[in-house]
Parts: sequence; structure tokens; C-alpha cells
Amino acid sequence: MPDKNRVKGSLEVLEEVYAEYKSGALTEESVFHKIVNDYPSFVVLYTFYDSVIKNKLLSLDEFIEGINKNKKRVLKEALKHLKGCKKVFTYSRSSQVKEAILSSGNIETVYITESRPNMEGTLLARELAESRIEVVLGVDMMLEHFIKESHCVLLGSDAVFEKTFVNKIGSRVVVNIAEDYKIPVFVFAIPEKKIKKEYEKYYRIEKEPPGEVARPLPGLIIDNIYFEHVPLSKVKLFI
Repeated sequence: MPDKNRVKGSLEVLEEVYAEYKSGALTEESVFHKIVNDYPSFVVLYTFYDSVIKNKLLSLDEFIEGINKNKKRVLKEALKHLKGCKKVFTYSRSSQVKEAILSSGNIETVYITESRPNMEGTLLARELAESRIEVVLGVDMMLEHFIKESHCVLLGSDAVFEKTFVNKIGSRVVVNIAEDYKIPVFVFAIPEKKIKKEYEKYYRIEKEPPGEVARPLPGLIIDNIYFEHVPLSKVKLFI
């Protein structure tokens, strides 16, 4: 079963799970089982469970307010470091990267590749172009060509571990190319995406529907994996 975090937004999921818990439909234990079984790669849900359900440190409203405050803090910090980046490369579609690009005031050109098979990069390219940002869009194999033209690389993150961060498949290639050309890589992630050690064993990157890549045929094996671990050691700045 594909990870359901592809279908619903984080706040929608949090509110649904919490409503079931408060109504008595879910116990503390069954909330955790639901996260592990239905949303295994959704780190914000593990953080929510730990803070709101298990340890009762925060209410749901306080947790969501904390996410929004941290998004603003990450943006503020990012803008300090983007002043020297007039040409940037980004990969896939991070809402925090998008916000930083739109808010920077000094970025002149954004290079983006498609990010197959769901074309998140193409979506971001269109959104930025509609906001009067100059965007250069190319196929995914143009990664090296675009990165070497950029002053910095901006990436989001779906999860943060002790030595790696998780992002769209291909991100490891991106940071390796950036390292070759000595282009700094900036990664944006709110603290709620940092997974606690005790929950790491439950985190799973699952295979997605093969039909998104190609039409299935007898004897044809199709791998469709959206995410991968990338070494934090290759990142210039983690915000």
C-alpha cells in the first residue's frame, strides 16, 4: 500500500487522527499503530504522537502553532544566507524552498528539473513563473548542467536523521554534483521533521505504484521509489 502522506496534507491528517483519539475511536496504542501502518514515512506524525499523544506536552493547537512558528523561523534564517545567491538550483518541490525563493528579493534565476515521475519540479517551475520569477526548466538529466550555473542549491527535507536527511530520489546525485563544483547546498527543515531515535526503526520508504513510471508488462519489473537518504555531511548549511 502506498504511503498515504502522498494524498493528504500533514495538518489534515493530524486533525483526523486527533479527532478519532479524542472521540475514543483510537487509543494511544492504536494511534501509534495507525501511524506505523498507514503513514510510515510521515515524520511529523511521529513527532505529533510523541509530543501530543504519548507525553502530552502540547495540545494539538499548540503543536500546529509550533509548526507555523518554526516555518517562519526557518524562512527568516534562510533569507540571511540567500543574499549571495542570485542563481539557484532546486529539485522536486519544497514549500519552504518555494517560500524562500519568493521572499528573497534578490534571486534572479531558478533552475529546476522535472522530478519524474510525478513532475513536482515542473509544478514548482510553473508556480514560480506565474509569480514573475525567471525559471529555467529542463529534464532530470540536466542536473549537472544547471547546478554548475548556480550560486547555491536549495533542497527541502521530508525527514531528518542523525547522519542523513530524506528527500526526493535523485537528491544524493544533486549534492554529489554540487560538491564536485563546490556549490553550497542549503537544506530547509522544521524541527518537527527530526525523527527521534526510538522511532527510526518504524520509518519506511515504500515503493509507489509502478504504473506511474511505465505500463506494466509481463517480465518487466518497475521500481518506483520516491525518496532516499542523503548524507548530512555533504550539506553546507542545514536550516
